[in-house]
Parts: sequence; structure tokens; C-alpha cells
Amino acid sequence: MTLLILLLTLCMATTAYSQTTSGTLTPAQCATLKTDITNDATLTTARTNRQDDVIAAAYNADATPPFWAWKSKLSRSDIILGTSVDATNFSIAGLTARTVQEVLAFQTLFDPITTLTNPMNLRVRLNFANLQNGPTPQDTNVTHMLAMARRLINRLERLFATGTGSTASPGLMVFEGPATTQLIACALNLP
Repeated sequence: MTLLILLLTLCMATTAYSQTTSGTLTPAQCATLKTDITNDATLTTARTNRQDDVIAAAYNADATPPFWAWKSKLSRSDIILGTSVDATNFSIAGLTARTVQEVLAFQTLFDPITTLTNPMNLRVRLNFANLQNGPTPQDTNVTHMLAMARRLINRLERLFATGTGSTASPGLMVFEGPATTQLIACALNLP
């Protein structure tokens, strides 16, 4: 049974990546962005004068109100060595207290070459919890991994994101990346 879980986890980890478009917008998304720019009275002057850099800067600002989303990439070293936005840290004691099979399963959640995983994938988040289940310090590792797996998103990403967007229930990004002057021009050049 443990071997089956390890194999399924490995298969899931190597296929659980690009769920977002990164850096490009579909024609429908460009139209949505154009409508959003047009409806924002604070951008009227920038739009009229085609100050695409000013509009891009506005869309690169953090979404208001703040919107949390699951990251599409998270490295194993970030989890183990990083401090989360909630000031949590990974407990090596919590990991070493697990069985060899559980430690191997944890490792297989990450691509063997890049050591990245995709927390946007629900199965990855569930396996974080399943692999580290148990009494403290394992429970603190679950809290830490889930905190490391989310981030605040910018206004452009928020335009297409879905979900609640709270720290307890982060949303999902459909588009991921910065607003560039090229994306703004693409939207504003639509008829």
C-alpha cells in the first residue's frame, strides 16, 4: 500500500505543473482587461494619452483588497529553509520523526530535477497534510508548508483569479505574471 501511495504521488508530482497561463493573455482575457481599464476612472488620463507604462504599473500593484492565491511553483528548499509570511518555519525534527516511507513520499511531491512542486494542485496540498499528519512538530510543518504555498497577487492576476482569496482559503490564478506594456497595448488595441 505504501509503495502504491509513493508511485501515485510521484506520478502526480511530475504532472502537476502548468495550470495557469504565464505572461500571455487569451483574446478573451485581453478583452476583459480592456473593459477593466476602460471602467477605471483613475486610469482615464493614462488611457487617453496611451501611457501604457502607467497602466501596467497600476496592474502590477497588489490587488485591493488583498487577495491570496496558491503559488504555481514552490521549491523544497524554500519550504525547508524559508520563513513564511505567517512567521512559521519548517521543523526538521517533525520530518525525521516520520517513517522512511513518509519521508520518501514527501520527496516525491517535488520534481526530481527542479525540486519544484505546484501547490495550485489540490492533490499536492492534500498530500502536504497527509504526509505530515500527526502530533506536533509535524502539525507545525503542515501549517508552514501551506503558508509557504500561498502569496499575494497583483491586480492583473486578480482580474482572472477565482476563489475566496483569504489566508484560510487562497484562490487560484488563471493568469500568472506581471502586467507588461505589451499586454496593456494588446488590450487597448482591441476594437
